[in-house]
Amino acid sequence: MNLGELFTTNPKSLELLNNGVAVVKDAVSPEELRTLRFELRTFVCEGEYSKGLGKILSAFLGNLDRPEQPAAWVSGFYGSGKSHLGKIFCATSGTTSSSRRTKPEHGA
Repeated sequence: MNLGELFTTNPKSLELLNNGVAVVKDAVSPEELRTLRFELRTFVCEGEYSKGLGKILSAFLGNLDRPEQPAAWVSGFYGSGKSHLGKIFCATSGTTSSSRRTKPEHGA
């Protein structure tokens, strides 16, 4: 069995639109949206990666009614997919880079 037979889409048939580097920012231009669609379509989420994303999403969804969300710390070795995880979370949760930077006003 070869690598291409293990996956629904043979990895050798894909052109990496992001050159293997995820940039966590809002997709605005047609090229950025095309790259985001590619990343979502080819994202593999299994094992500990899946458990971690599940924990982050559960905490996020459990706090939607609150003015602030608890922080999530994502750690790992260089090239382990930390930025991809963050980008996928933002894309699937509806979070934008501007909402991540906004601090709540005190006394409001």
